[in-house]
Amino acid sequence: MMDARVRDRIEEEGYETIEPLPAEQRPPLKRGFFTMSPLNQRRWQSFKANKRGVWSLWLFMILFVVSLFAEFIANDKPLLISYDGDFLFPIFVAYPETRFGGEFPSEADYHDPYVVELIEAKGWLIWPPIPYAYDTVVHGRPAPAP
Repeated sequence: MMDARVRDRIEEEGYETIEPLPAEQRPPLKRGFFTMSPLNQRRWQSFKANKRGVWSLWLFMILFVVSLFAEFIANDKPLLISYDGDFLFPIFVAYPETRFGGEFPSEADYHDPYVVELIEAKGWLIWPPIPYAYDTVVHGRPAPAP
């Protein structure tokens, strides 16, 4: 483990050396899953003393969890379609317009009145609370958008 010259010099000086235990003889560290070091415990206590920081942390966590479900809150596709006895989930699967009796084999435009009429003839739709995505084009507005 030690170089011979270093060991000889240590013995000449009169120092004693302690050899470390092999890895299998060392006692395991007693740390739990969420055990923090004393320094981090002090940092956490200091953070908890700042009420504005704690409120901001909670607000940020709530907004983060809500943002995980953003596709279910604002989307230009229905969440659920019942058509001809089948339940369809266009938010997960792209269905062609021909699936609903339309003419085009491309993905259905669920805001098209013709497609909505085809679906409602044999079923129903459930829309998200905000039925538009970030790139949805809204046709037929009475005035131009700002």
